[in-house]
Amino acid sequence: MSSHPDIVVIGAGAAGIAAARKLDAAGASYVVLEAAARIGGRGLTDHSLGYPVDLGCTWLHSADENPLANAPKDSFGHDLDPSYLYLDDLARWASGQEQAAIAAYVRACERVITQAGERGEDPPVDTLVSGEPHFRRHFEWWCGAYTSVTPPEIGALDWARYRDTGENWTVPTGFGARIARRAGGLAIYRQTPVLSIEDAPGGRLSLVTPAGVLRPRTVILTGSPPALQRIRFRPALPDWKQAALERLPLGRANKVVVRFDGLDPEWCSARSAQISVRFGRYGRPIAEAFIEASLARALEPEGEAAQIAFVLDQYAAMYGNAVKTRVRGARASLWGATPWIWGAYSAMTPGGGDPRADLARPVDGRLFFAGEATHPYFFTAAHGAWLSGERAAEEAMEAISER
Repeated sequence: MSSHPDIVVIGAGAAGIAAARKLDAAGASYVVLEAAARIGGRGLTDHSLGYPVDLGCTWLHSADENPLANAPKDSFGHDLDPSYLYLDDLARWASGQEQAAIAAYVRACERVITQAGERGEDPPVDTLVSGEPHFRRHFEWWCGAYTSVTPPEIGALDWARYRDTGENWTVPTGFGARIARRAGGLAIYRQTPVLSIEDAPGGRLSLVTPAGVLRPRTVILTGSPPALQRIRFRPALPDWKQAALERLPLGRANKVVVRFDGLDPEWCSARSAQISVRFGRYGRPIAEAFIEASLARALEPEGEAAQIAFVLDQYAAMYGNAVKTRVRGARASLWGATPWIWGAYSAMTPGGGDPRADLARPVDGRLFFAGEATHPYFFTAAHGAWLSGERAAEEAMEAISER
């Protein structure tokens, strides 16, 4: 590894891989430093249950505009929403009328929030919705699924700015694996965290890593906001950049995947106010469940086994105790406890302004920023990260050419 590349890319998730591909295609002098032992960031395909299952990024959202969906449509899966609703507070399945009423309530909440955001207002989402607790808890579930945080933690602006074209696909071979495959041939060094970034003589920067010191001309930082906050900058990042990082924490979107000895036709894909579950994607004896955001945050410190046990208890309540006897293996993600990531995806706290734009702004023409948190309307998604990585690579190369 050269100690004096022109550009160092920090992070080999979707944004870092996209930036590196752009730099590599242009013949630029670069290296990618990845803190973890694997690449892919929040894209993680697990094979331990006998099938490729995604513990991180799951859907190619806005697939008709998504650069990661460059294959025929019929090579992807297309299911997204569960079909049935379990009323866990009442310990029974919802009637068709109840399910329709709750769905209408959630849509009405979304309209009120979106309208407030489009007016430029940014109060906490929970101040904009009303209704009895039995209904509100289902909106709270949707808020967590949509944003990775609870209604008090996100404002109307972020809700309104996100764009989804309605084309949402899944990847039979694994979305995380799809991202990682795109790193083939790139100059990526794993298990090489950047501990500090400092000014160095000759207009260069000094990057301290456990493997030594690199002195590039520019740096592209693609890590999550919590990861960036753990890097020591000398001089410190400007106040406006620090403020942007603080306004874009990561929430929770932990997933539990269970393999069974087979699937019972009575096990319908469904959701409650605590989990959502999809059975039998691609005909596999697999159930994939997302845990509601606040519950995931509470369970995560207890580890993977606690999340699996919680979900199996939910399955027993929904489908009967016999479901537990047919389990043949399970995995769960722990994104908030994953080193160098520390969360699921970014959610802008209430308070107005545009911290995503501030996070994307370069510093001193030498520090460039990418990652899903920096995209103006495809944030929270892998394709937003990918597009931001390409943008940052172009900015970095332009800055070098102008010196």
